[in-house]
Amino acid sequence: MELVGTDFPIMIKYNADDFMEGGLDVEEAKKIGIKLSKLGYAALEISGGMWAAVMRSEEELGWKIAMIPESRISVGTVNEPGYNVQYAREIKKVVDVPIIAIGGINSLEFAEQILKEGSADFIALARPLIREPDLPNKWLKGEDTGVECIYCNGCIGTMRKGTQCAVLEKEARLARKKAN
Repeated sequence: MELVGTDFPIMIKYNADDFMEGGLDVEEAKKIGIKLSKLGYAALEISGGMWAAVMRSEEELGWKIAMIPESRISVGTVNEPGYNVQYAREIKKVVDVPIIAIGGINSLEFAEQILKEGSADFIALARPLIREPDLPNKWLKGEDTGVECIYCNGCIGTMRKGTQCAVLEKEARLARKKAN
């Protein structure tokens, strides 16, 4: 931070729970959050999970594991939306910098609820924006039909050729095939 000065915000994303025996848990994450805020980070984005967690069973974890353990698949069906919000809420209680919630935030209404209840100061979206890059503009216009992303994690497999929604890619392939 010495290199960029105090007017240049630097944020950090870190785990509140590794979901592994002997790994980071929310109590330790709170202590880390306090240290990070004292170091001068402008905001903390709260996530969770580790690659080693993919070795654990669905029964052990409480959700269907994905090859990117920090995310959940089929939010709203197999897994609950906002799966990191509880951690953001806990860390927000002990730090004096803004907290960013991420993970399965699947509607404007839910995003606003998170902010109104004080669980976080900001929300972040990733996979929904791969599916719908214009989603924030829709929300600004008051259009809240939920996100179109089905949280299948197929977009992860497209990263090498330019990240895109695997569902939309498949639909486009089928449409081209049908047209031919």
